[in-house]
Amino acid sequence: TMTTAGFAVILLVVLAPRARALPDGAPLSVCRSLMPNHGGQGPQTGIPAYSVIARRQGGGVVVWIGSTVGVRFQGVLLQGRTTAGDVLGSFELPVGSEAHTIDCEGPGDSVTHNKAKDKEFLSVIWKPPQGYEGDIVFNATIAQNYNTFWVGVVSTPVRVSRDAVNDPIPEYSFQPNRPTSTTPPNFVREVPREASTDFDPFYDGCSASKLCFGAPINCVASKSCKAVVAVTVAGDKYDFELKADGSAAWVGVGLSDDDKMGRDSVIECVKRGSGLAAFMSWTNVPPTTPLGSLT
Repeated sequence: TMTTAGFAVILLVVLAPRARALPDGAPLSVCRSLMPNHGGQGPQTGIPAYSVIARRQGGGVVVWIGSTVGVRFQGVLLQGRTTAGDVLGSFELPVGSEAHTIDCEGPGDSVTHNKAKDKEFLSVIWKPPQGYEGDIVFNATIAQNYNTFWVGVVSTPVRVSRDAVNDPIPEYSFQPNRPTSTTPPNFVREVPREASTDFDPFYDGCSASKLCFGAPINCVASKSCKAVVAVTVAGDKYDFELKADGSAAWVGVGLSDDDKMGRDSVIECVKRGSGLAAFMSWTNVPPTTPLGSLT
């Protein structure tokens, strides 16, 4: 698995009685821990199905919470914290928002949900204290439902200064038109198989918690790809998995800003005797220039 970094973070939380999440948001008693009181239910430990993205705009920071694979969420608790863990600043919400502010350590310094119902994404604005300069990390607890939630979903640090800064806005969307997933992303329903040798765990989570594509066309659905790539998104982190059948000596995936080969960043896995070697390359036109081994 290879990882490239880049994105933002926030702390989200949802609390509930024994039967369902609190309908009007998280209580003040969880401001510090961000841990929902869901009848002893613990948080998920795998890669979150959601991303927290923060971008400086003018004198504040715009924060988005959502899923790039179309998984909706019901509850959230979000804070901006210093690298020392202190809750800082205050939030502003747009008219008609599905969330509201609460006062954890200061006026409006935290955001939580209005109602425990499915949400496609959440957008808020964070304002720093006057004259503040330093790094801010957005921390969140996000609840897909009563039983499935993540604590400590974090953004990359955002450098706040007295000068107005406008960061580039993310180019991908949170896919709000995707239907709600009824299966937790870290859980794959067991499907009866004729023989255990037909089972390939690489395809687990495709279209649920990770994006998969391969060759030939439509091979992911039948789990019969000669070469296949899976991408898992966690905040600004992208985990790449590559796989090829036993006859292949090489498999790779390129990252390009157009639909043509050439001048692209490539991740490669190459068969070396009884083992594998991983490389990063840059494609020229036509040769490929290795940049060095990843192992």
